[in-house]
Order: sequence, then C-alpha cells, then structure tokens
Amino acid sequence: MEDFKEVMRQEYLKTLADKEKKNGAKDVEYTLESILHNMSFLAETVKSFDEENKYLPLNTKKMLAYLLSPTNRVEYVVRRGDNWVECEASFYESETSTAPSGKGFAKSFRSQVYKGSYLSDEERESCLEAYVRGRAASRAYTDAGIGLQFYADNEDSDRDEAAEGIEAKVKAQNNAPKTETDSSPATVPQKSVSVGGMNLPVPPTQNELKAAKQQKKAKKTIITVPEAETEVPEPETKVETTAEPEQKTSKEEMTPAKAMLFIADNGTLSRGKSLGDIFTSEDPKLRRSLVWLYKNPPESRESDMNNALLTLINLDDGLKQLM
Repeated sequence: MEDFKEVMRQEYLKTLADKEKKNGAKDVEYTLESILHNMSFLAETVKSFDEENKYLPLNTKKMLAYLLSPTNRVEYVVRRGDNWVECEASFYESETSTAPSGKGFAKSFRSQVYKGSYLSDEERESCLEAYVRGRAASRAYTDAGIGLQFYADNEDSDRDEAAEGIEAKVKAQNNAPKTETDSSPATVPQKSVSVGGMNLPVPPTQNELKAAKQQKKAKKTIITVPEAETEVPEPETKVETTAEPEQKTSKEEMTPAKAMLFIADNGTLSRGKSLGDIFTSEDPKLRRSLVWLYKNPPESRESDMNNALLTLINLDDGLKQLM
C-alpha cells in the first residue's frame, strides 16, 4: 500500500509541475511546496459578465488533496426527487478524521442538465447524479482551502469527469447536420418542469411565441365575414380588438406558472429572456442571474416583476442562499 501511495504521489507531482511549466511557470521543482507556490499556473480562466475569473478544475483539486493527505476522503449524501438530484459532500483530511474540513452542496433538475433526446431517463439520471456530485465535491474542496485563493468556484470548476464526457456528446449532437422537419404546429407545444414535487408549465420560447403569433395572424387574414352578418352588434365587434397581453398576471396571487411568463428587464445575459427560460436553463450562472435581477431593479420596474422573481427564487434552495 505504501508503495502504491508513493507511486501515485510522484505521478501527481510530475503531472502538476509539468502543467505549471507548460503554462509559463519558471524554476518549478517536483515538490509539493514548489507546486503550491506556483499554483496560479494551475488555474484556468472562465469569462462571465464580461469579467475573467480563475478557478481550479476538480481533477486538480483532487490531486492536490492527495498530495496533502493520501488518506483524505469525501463522503456524499445524495437525495433524489421526481425530477431533481441534490448532493451534500463532506471533505475529511484523513481516514481517521471525525469532523469534515469542508462541505459543499449542489442541486440540479433533470430538465437543466443534458437535455439531449438521445439519452434514456436512466442514463440522464445517472449523468445528473455525477454532475451534482462533482459540483458538491468541488465546493467541499474549496471550503477546505484547496483553491480558496481563486475567486471563481463556478459551474466550470464543478464539472466531474463523467459529466465532461456527456457534455462532449451533447456538443457533437448540436453540431451534427439537422434534417428538415414538418412546419411548426399551429399551437405552441405544452412543456412542464417538476419543481419541489409540483409540475409547473414552462413558458414557450420567444421563437415559439413568434411562430404562434404569425400563425394566428395568418388565420385572421383568411377569415371572411358573410354579407348577411356584416351588421354585427357593437359588443361583439370588440371581441376582435381584445388581445391578451404576453405578460398579464393576476394581482391576487403570483404563481410560479405566471411568474415564468415575465420578461427580464435588466442584465447583459438575461435581458429579453423570459423568467421561465432563465429558471429552467442548464446554465447555473444564468439561473443565478434571477437573484441579480431582483437586487438590481431598473427605475421603470413594476412591483409584479419583483414578485415574479421572488416566487421563482423561493423554489430553489441554492438561489435562496444567494439572497
């Protein structure tokens, strides 16, 4: 066992030191002290909100943790719902440690991760659990101090190796040539997402709404009124002029379904998108923009918009923690 640990230790030292040299570090030695001193050359860069931040990839954190303590361990508590998986990870410095040095939590919905139709429900469930476990573990390592000096611990640093393999398949499918299909139906297809045990309708995308409007206008243009019915009483003529606004909600109660229909009124990433598209997005950074929108209202915002944002934020424990 000791020989195995020493072989793995030397291999990780060489891997990390070579990466630092490749990224421009000078006078790097194959020692843990030298690697930690040049750790900035192990960090990778992610750009978000027009800002560049550095983070440590999950596999780098794992190797550093092994070098610091070969007997470290991570314990997971995984909980599942009808359409979601959440995980709490606890990092222990050694096999004899009784209290964790760092903890991390992550939760994602099946509709947010790996939406490619080529995956079965069982495959998507397995990939979803790997993704959530990786995010939780990454945050536990950071909480224990491994990579704490870097600003960002975002979705890129939370990727597990299994998740990265699936993401490559998703990109390949998106880049594959698409065949022509039948024209879009007259009605927008009904979609839903399960949140907290409730099946909530997901609002159509902007493209779907435009297609539905165009079809509705096309139908109106081909309707002819018989001559015998040209004299229509005044109350009935008003039916043609009443159009249901896209963003009309009841002031009595702000339900999640109504909240999803609102359009974001601020933000570089979120402006123009419906709150439903943002809330059900697979991009955690876009989802977190709901909290930013709530905290940064423009002067023209009405109270209903804040109520809609707060309604959706309260459905997600991760978003509520950011409040």
